[in-house]
Amino acid sequence: MSQMLDVIEHVHDKGILHCDIKPRNFVFGSQSEGKGGRLHLVDFGLSRPWIDPKTGKPFPEELNVSFRGTLHLASRNVHLGHTPSRRDDIVSIAYTLVKLLTGTLPWGEAETQDEVLPILYAHTGSTLCQGYDDVFAQFVDYACSLQYDETPKYQHWRQAFLRLVPGLSPNAAFDPEDDSEPRVGVQKNENGDHRLPCEDCPKAPVYFVSDPFQRCVYGGESRSSKGGKGGFVPNWGSSWSCGTPIRPEDVFGDEFAVVKESLEFIDAPPDYCDGPCAYEGMAPPEVIKNAQSDLHRI
Repeated sequence: MSQMLDVIEHVHDKGILHCDIKPRNFVFGSQSEGKGGRLHLVDFGLSRPWIDPKTGKPFPEELNVSFRGTLHLASRNVHLGHTPSRRDDIVSIAYTLVKLLTGTLPWGEAETQDEVLPILYAHTGSTLCQGYDDVFAQFVDYACSLQYDETPKYQHWRQAFLRLVPGLSPNAAFDPEDDSEPRVGVQKNENGDHRLPCEDCPKAPVYFVSDPFQRCVYGGESRSSKGGKGGFVPNWGSSWSCGTPIRPEDVFGDEFAVVKESLEFIDAPPDYCDGPCAYEGMAPPEVIKNAQSDLHRI
């Protein structure tokens, strides 16, 4: 959460509003580039300036402005046609936080603005974040109370969220392997103790296989320092569960041999290495390199 506030403060300092804050627009940097665990904001297709370059001041607030954003993550003011401002990016971060905490939003099934607004107005931070640390509900209520041209208190809320994990460095990078306490973002029981809403998902077993083709399927060392299976960085914001490799004993027959054999009949890229050219400068005829067709040249 602190990194979300870091990145949106930087964007706002440049005079830009993102206008489409949502989970899928936050991504972690690549481990191979030394940026693993650092959060980045992407997709500025709906962004707009909030500072008028002629006056150096915020654009005046207007009404009947066209909707700009994602239906379920947009603020009340954006739904009502107000000019977007920094407050609306902060509200979208708050709703993103709720979605990541709870897995859904109460208005998540609504299909139109008319359906979203009554549900949106019926909820406060307390109802959206019931059972979680108070700071989450407080942040939602704060975001929704911001005025049009008010400067958000980025640093205040960074510190508030950091206090949930005593001793955590402000510059700490996200570590998907860290299972240590305290567990931030899980509900509390009646005694005020943190508890997981469900049992911990066991880590997928690792099966070492020597065959290169099977290693592509199994992913080799699935929990490498590079991220997920096969070195891919997992999408931790996804609602899909982590994949589990298939054990060799669970395979029906020699499925790998069947797939390998089938691959022999897939057209390969054209081969320009031989064959005469019709005239100088013209590419040679393409060559199909398998026996799927009786045609050898086109």
